[in-house]
Amino acid sequence: MKTVREKQFFALLIVAIYNCLLLPQLAVVQKIDQSFYEFLTSARTVGGISWMSFISNLGGTAAYLVFLGLVILFCLIKRHWKALVWSLVFFNLMKLGNYWIKLLVARPRPPNGAFELGTYSMPSGHAANAILIYGTLWIFLCLKTKNTGLRFAAFMGGITLIFAISLSRMYLGVHYLSDVLMGMLWTTLILALAFNFFVTKLSKSP
Repeated sequence: MKTVREKQFFALLIVAIYNCLLLPQLAVVQKIDQSFYEFLTSARTVGGISWMSFISNLGGTAAYLVFLGLVILFCLIKRHWKALVWSLVFFNLMKLGNYWIKLLVARPRPPNGAFELGTYSMPSGHAANAILIYGTLWIFLCLKTKNTGLRFAAFMGGITLIFAISLSRMYLGVHYLSDVLMGMLWTTLILALAFNFFVTKLSKSP
């Protein structure tokens, strides 16, 4: 049977999906999105696009695959077979969920982006990847060390990277603010659900 906490997580996931459907339709959200879009894209320069593209790639597919490879390698070396299987389950839940929400919402990309993309806009996959990669690394570090200073430094580093990657997507004109926020929310909930599962279920199994 599902615990109260698990039911709450699933309820929040449903709310996140509902918000992805609702937010692009709200006039106030459209106005805020447009304001952020115009402010950031008006400041674009050739050098800024190159720099922001580099930062954006830290949350791209290649970064995700490197992270996934490290997780698999760690689990194989430590012989954490159940952790490996369930990590892949949750990672795929995040990626496939993000993909299907994009198709369900079908929100077009902002106009006049720094480059053309053939996929839909909401939620942001790069923002989702950033939360997954750097959020997981921070949680892993917290479990491995009790050094408060190191934990705090890792937390601030992770937050900075997540913010920079999310900002880069808006600067490049390929996402609105609400796209980024929903990508972050969706993956944060998946990560919280995964962490709850590993702590309450997997760590207690023989």
